[in-house]
Amino acid sequence: MSNELKIEAGKYYRMRNGERAYVALTNKPGAKPIVGWRDGGQPHEWTTDGSHFDSGIEALYDIISEWVEPERIPWEHLPKWCRWWAKDKDGAEWGFRYQPLPESFSWQSTAARSACPVLDEHHSNYTGDWRNSLRERPEGV
Repeated sequence: MSNELKIEAGKYYRMRNGERAYVALTNKPGAKPIVGWRDGGQPHEWTTDGSHFDSGIEALYDIISEWVEPERIPWEHLPKWCRWWAKDKDGAEWGFRYQPLPESFSWQSTAARSACPVLDEHHSNYTGDWRNSLRERPEGV
């Protein structure tokens, strides 16, 4: 376990098996002072360094890092012909048929009629710099 990770109540963490755990309490008396549950509601207890009480050397339910939401791009809400997705500086999201190029504050396609706006209710959870937002549609999505 990493001594650098500070486990706090009210936060989500990633367990060794990749699942998400919620920590509800961090000062319970005893050998397992951290209490919470993993997605699905199953309760768990951990030591202060995030070790789960499981007897394995690298227990599946050890807390190993803070939880980071997986990137979600709204491919299912874009036409199948949109092979690319990107976010402009102003936060507008677009699907593109052809790979666009970054301009001064937005992404521009070299072909006419090859862009499709993403509807507000279907925005991604992308929070990085807009110039790094370009994503290609994964195979089969």
